Amino acid sequence: MLRLSLLLHLTLCISVLSKRHGHAAASIGSMENHKFIFVVGQHHSGTTIMDLALCQHPNMSCLENTGKPENEGQHVQDVYPAANKIGHGQRYAFHPQGHLTESSNLFKSTVNVSAKLYLGWSKYWNVSKPYLVEKSPRHVIMTRFLQHAFQPRAMFVVIMRHPFGAMHNFFVHAGLRAAKDCGGGYLKHWLQVHKLLEEDYSHLTHVVGVQLERWLNTTVVHAHHTLDRIFQFIGLDPSVARIEFVDASLPISRRRRRLLEYRGDWNHIQVKIGDAYKWLSDWTSKVDMQSPVCQDVIEKYEEGVNRYGYSLKDLTSVAVPKPFKSFML
Repeated sequence: MLRLSLLLHLTLCISVLSKRHGHAAASIGSMENHKFIFVVGQHHSGTTIMDLALCQHPNMSCLENTGKPENEGQHVQDVYPAANKIGHGQRYAFHPQGHLTESSNLFKSTVNVSAKLYLGWSKYWNVSKPYLVEKSPRHVIMTRFLQHAFQPRAMFVVIMRHPFGAMHNFFVHAGLRAAKDCGGGYLKHWLQVHKLLEEDYSHLTHVVGVQLERWLNTTVVHAHHTLDRIFQFIGLDPSVARIEFVDASLPISRRRRRLLEYRGDWNHIQVKIGDAYKWLSDWTSKVDMQSPVCQDVIEKYEEGVNRYGYSLKDLTSVAVPKPFKSFML
């Protein structure tokens, strides 16, 4: 009786708030009409671009107008702690509440996790669309949790990036502090994130992955082809998507990002190809990879970074991550 009252209360609240955002009111029963696409990956690995790219398809809707950073679903729910509550982007994977699976005690409470997440996020989705996309880097170590909550309609798109590339935003702001340990603290966390993903992925029913460098540092044709394969994996016709890839030699007005260049929104996005290593000049201008500190970091972490397709000795080397070979494009 308590659970039924809670669901009725949530449905009423969502109905009012959904109208405020211009979307149709959602009901818990409407979950069955959708498939849920979760875009996951370590912070600053390209999840935002993937999120916007997928939502160029007319049958997909992303979270919009949440008023939160990058419209991430983790920030507009109160079921589990967001990354900024458990260590931010550099430490959340070590927190006891960071890694969540289908065994989480949250599923044993009186709260209907599935209903609460769906009704909360549906305020910002256009639920008239059959495919609903949610993007939160923090969810890269919550895939099994989300699959259980949205079974059997959950699908995952994983995006990976060289750890120093993903670290770039933090490096720009932390500067000397990040350079002092040659990124060692960040590398330790990056490896923990991917170790947990490795533990989880064999439990996932629908998952596809891509390395950012292989997607956006090749050619316009290859970038389109990769995205087309992701749409096909989801079950959609890629020919009607509106994304525009632009060669790096051409000018583009950029959204204020140092990591990658793109502009646009959920209606049309333009992405520059060939800038996936733009972080490299910043890194090498401030960090001496031959220093004793960096050599110690390389010795300590190179093998682990190699396991997931990258290298600290050759910063532009990209190989297929062996643990994820079965689902990487």
